[in-house]
Amino acid sequence: MEQELTQLLRELAAQLGTTTEYLWAVLIKQALLEGLKSFVFVAVTVGVLLSIKPAWGRLKWDDYGELEDKQNSSLTWAIVASVAGLFMSIGLIFAIQTAIDALMNPEYWALKEILYLI
Repeated sequence: MEQELTQLLRELAAQLGTTTEYLWAVLIKQALLEGLKSFVFVAVTVGVLLSIKPAWGRLKWDDYGELEDKQNSSLTWAIVASVAGLFMSIGLIFAIQTAIDALMNPEYWALKEILYLI
């Protein structure tokens, strides 16, 4: 396995016109950037998820079950936040894993990226 990985790194470095050491260093730096990017995505997603309940709580209903806000701006925000929260929650699962892998062990992340090429 190690020989195959070394050979793959050499071939990839040769195609890119660089050395394997430089390529590995770039992958390690990229791991940290990917981890930070995933961490920012996690923070934004948590912010959106935390805004869903207050968005629905701002809606005012009259005695007949209809919205008092005739412009429905609060309802629009509540629906948009809910839909965005749903899609972002799915991505949150993968972003947390990437953030942990890339920030805590960048060599492992770089190795996974190389093995993905095989």
